[in-house]
Amino acid sequence: MGEMRASCTAAVAICSEVLHPLHGDIRDELILKNKQVEKKFVRGTGDSVPVKGLSSGPQIQAQWSAKNYRYGGEMLAIEHVMYRHTHGSGFKEVSRFLPGTKARDVKSYVDIALRQGQVIPNGPGGFKVEVDLKNIIGTTKQGVETSKIRVLVRDGTIQSVFPI
Repeated sequence: MGEMRASCTAAVAICSEVLHPLHGDIRDELILKNKQVEKKFVRGTGDSVPVKGLSSGPQIQAQWSAKNYRYGGEMLAIEHVMYRHTHGSGFKEVSRFLPGTKARDVKSYVDIALRQGQVIPNGPGGFKVEVDLKNIIGTTKQGVETSKIRVLVRDGTIQSVFPI
């Protein structure tokens, strides 16, 4: 019996799980889940049966990092997003996420955008990534409900995320 390899891709990292050879009639099942990815491996047979379609990897590589923002100073990009674009922020003329939106929700939106969104060049080393998430996630600057977001990436780092 040889080794089976299962790989799954996340927004910023790749994880691999190596299943070692098995002995006898062991028929354990292992389910690997990674957000929208789920594959079922029946150990001992060498068979792999997809349960859901494997979503594609990110179109561009981007990581969360820190920088000095005009509003708020030095902070992580996700802190900037939550500071400036949450429902209760005091900023005028900015788009906002719905009340109750958590940082993990925003990170999930970014993951989807990097995989499925439209990538638009935006200056040297920069990209705008836009996607329609199909569910209302916030409001535009004008206060209109929206299901779309824009992710700003520069030199491989996520700068900002907001509803459009």
